[in-house]
Amino acid sequence: MKHNSQVCSVSCIGGRKLEVTFTDGVTRELEIHNDWNGYLEPLNEGDFLVRVFVDPVAHRLRLVKRDWFRSGCIARRS
Repeated sequence: MKHNSQVCSVSCIGGRKLEVTFTDGVTRELEIHNDWNGYLEPLNEGDFLVRVFVDPVAHRLRLVKRDWFRSGCIARRS
């Protein structure tokens, strides 16, 4: 039987790199390139990685939209 692991944590480790940890204990480094087009173009912004979080229901990486900070919907991380 194949076991599917889920994302349990993510952190920005500098530059354009994320460290992603899975529920089975495996940790991976992901380097995100910066030549996105169309609706993914915000991924080219230098600070997008610090706005990535794990969705607690779907166990997937999500990106906090910049306007959520301005509207007070979410607290800024320190």
